[in-house]
Amino acid sequence: DPRGDVRARGCHRAGQMQTQPQSSLVFARPGDSATTDAVPITASGMHDGSPPQIPELQVASAQESARTHPVKKAATPSYPSAEVIQRSREAAHAQAQQRHVAAQGANGGYPLMPSLPQRPPQHLPSAPAQAKQQQRTVTRDLGVDAPPEFVRQASSGPVPDYPEYDMGEEVRELTKKLAGTETKRYDVTFHKLCMDVTVKGSGPIWNRTPSTKKTILHGIDGVFPAGKFTAIMGASGAGKTTLLNAVAGEAAGGNLSGYILVNGASVGSDVMRKISVFVFQDDVMLATMTVREVIFMSAKLRLPTAMSEQEKRARVVDVIKILHLTRCADTVIGNAGDRGGISGGERKRTAIAMELITDPSILFLDEPTSGLDTYTAFSVVQTLKSLGQAGRTVVATIHQPSSDIYHMFDNLMLLAHGRIMYQGGSKEAVDYFGERGFPCPDYTNPADHIFMKILNDTDAMDDQEKLRAGQRVQSLLQDYQSSHNAATLSLQSIQKGQGVNLSGMPPNCAWKDQFQVLFQRAARNAVRNRLIVRAKFGQGIFMGLLVGLIWRDLGKNQVSVQDRNGVLFFVAVNSTMAATQMMLSSFGPERMVFERERSHGMYRTLPYFMSKIIMELPPNCIFPCIQGTIAYFLLHLQRDATKYGHYIATVVLLQNTGNALGIMIASMFSDLEVIIAISPLIILPLMIFSGFFVADGGIPAYFDWIKYISPMKYSFAALALNEYTDLTLECDAGEFVARPNCAQAVDPQGNPMWVVEGREPVLEKCVCPYTRGEQVTDYFGMTGSDGITLPQNLTILFCMWMCFLCLAFLLLFRLVHNREVSRAKLLSSSGIDQARATAEASYHQSSSRHLHHASNRSLPGDPLTTA
Repeated sequence: DPRGDVRARGCHRAGQMQTQPQSSLVFARPGDSATTDAVPITASGMHDGSPPQIPELQVASAQESARTHPVKKAATPSYPSAEVIQRSREAAHAQAQQRHVAAQGANGGYPLMPSLPQRPPQHLPSAPAQAKQQQRTVTRDLGVDAPPEFVRQASSGPVPDYPEYDMGEEVRELTKKLAGTETKRYDVTFHKLCMDVTVKGSGPIWNRTPSTKKTILHGIDGVFPAGKFTAIMGASGAGKTTLLNAVAGEAAGGNLSGYILVNGASVGSDVMRKISVFVFQDDVMLATMTVREVIFMSAKLRLPTAMSEQEKRARVVDVIKILHLTRCADTVIGNAGDRGGISGGERKRTAIAMELITDPSILFLDEPTSGLDTYTAFSVVQTLKSLGQAGRTVVATIHQPSSDIYHMFDNLMLLAHGRIMYQGGSKEAVDYFGERGFPCPDYTNPADHIFMKILNDTDAMDDQEKLRAGQRVQSLLQDYQSSHNAATLSLQSIQKGQGVNLSGMPPNCAWKDQFQVLFQRAARNAVRNRLIVRAKFGQGIFMGLLVGLIWRDLGKNQVSVQDRNGVLFFVAVNSTMAATQMMLSSFGPERMVFERERSHGMYRTLPYFMSKIIMELPPNCIFPCIQGTIAYFLLHLQRDATKYGHYIATVVLLQNTGNALGIMIASMFSDLEVIIAISPLIILPLMIFSGFFVADGGIPAYFDWIKYISPMKYSFAALALNEYTDLTLECDAGEFVARPNCAQAVDPQGNPMWVVEGREPVLEKCVCPYTRGEQVTDYFGMTGSDGITLPQNLTILFCMWMCFLCLAFLLLFRLVHNREVSRAKLLSSSGIDQARATAEASYHQSSSRHLHHASNRSLPGDPLTTA
């Protein structure tokens, strides 16, 4: 620029993409010599055929700039000869053709994108003409009218299709290899799409405000054509994500109405999810898997079964290279914020890779560049651009794109307040708003200009400015709604077509294959989740030592009866509650991963549930055995192998029953906070009516049914029967008690004695309360009228375990099914013929108005195109 600084490229005049030739440009600051302090700038690009048409410079502007900012006169530049330039061009073109041929030979079965056209030899201008062309090139690249003195050396090489960043030769070829695969072309349209939600009232119950209905999308029409990369932009709260979710079949809440069509036929969310993929804004993945493993799992579950495992692994490697994940390919993902896991940008790219591996025909992405650095975001968008050029339908919401990313968009849709402000080519958007009084200044990113000067209606200093900003946005919205372009797109969005043919789609992965993949993942998750493993192991040892040291060396006197009852009941309650709480804390976050993967159609519910339960069996058997063994021998329970086996079996069954109870509670509600809050309300009644706190005969009739569904009741009874059977008890001194049928007497010496009816008087207390263990179980009603034996209690525990598992599966299936039902909102196509007729009538009316206005604006003698 005139101050001597080499400026970065910013806004592009009139919405034209600013490109840089494949050349070396040298700029000099004012006052520099011709040979010493020149600043070189080297740029590289891709061949795109013929050079673009460059408008003539405003010579007066260039002369004025040179006169206002004089520079030291440089030596007369020497230009390369025409022969040298021609040889350079031919050599570069030959190298490009060699790379293309080499890529075709190593494409691994994927056809490449169409090759670039041969560039015919051009007439080479003379040296003065070359200097003039060089000044045009520099002026076009810098966006200013550069004086001739700023140009030292340049060559007019081929102009790239993309900005100057280069994704690398290998990555470029891999992208072409992936994008070059055959695919069906699907045009996605939506007509009169509305979405409203109910906002619940706030405040206390006695003074709560009434619920209100909020409309997010106001009957909008749009077209997402195949072979194009469409970007949806808008301020926060404009409805970008809502629109994307609605079209992709991921809108789980609210009331949705309208029509969604693919190739001119109305489709539901189930069909849409079969032919498309969706990359969510939040990245939900299992934290214990590596990047390579999670992408390969997606490949094994979603790619056609006809592909061999070697081919799937090769595609995984290609996708990893395309998205620049090679450095973290074997790194554990970790949780968000973990120091040992991958970064947020790498998580985002991994989520994209999981969907990109399937080579989808339709790709929806919710803010794919959020959290990425500038170059990585550009690389991701460049990959999406290549997929669009190969025939895919690519739609993404973009929050704040850079200038280079903005010019990668094929189509642009601007939303404001749930309505469309602009829909069309991204390069025409600057001219569109410029004609309406909002020209894009020089050196300004068009996206920044749109957000700051057009869409922004909240950042105002006073009420007057807010009013004007709101009127500006409403005026632009109304201008688009009444335009001929809106009527044309409305008609295109409802036009009838051939629809979707799902006959050629590959079948889903078999049930056994899904189970195998998920079981392997569950095994790795159990091994790598060291915190959970250590917690369970430490809990087993700690609780075993705690129980054993508190009730250590149980005797056989009367006091030991209360101690035995207490420790056996504590073991029953602790095993149940510990297993339940551990499962609630671990299964809650994992269920989010399951719901996300299940919504993508990666697998069914039953294979996941079976792999989860089977993988939980080893730790649920090993750790209770460790805890039970430590406690059993420290307590000095009966030293009998059979009784020890029954004790361990009871503890293991109770652990698995509590585990199943935890899965069942975690599957009742979708909100984890609600699950944590509701779990004590379910567990505490089961504990109270387990037979220890309240005797069977003392339970009210309306609560008596609870004891029959309490696993603690049957486990406590099993442990008590196992311990008290064949146990001989005795009384220490002072433990004998009198009975009501005992009468006090005096012996001949005058000493007190106890007389038992029907027996001889004895010089000791009347009776020992418990001399056999069976007396204790009879007192607690464990062997009374119910007559439930130890094997029967264990059998009931096993049946309760199975029942809890079945209920957990049904509840989990219900959650998934309800989510599917809530998303399947557009299954009806009734009234679509009438909507087509209305759209056609509106189009004809708009065409008449458009032609009338055009004829009124035309000057005498100007041609008027009426086609």
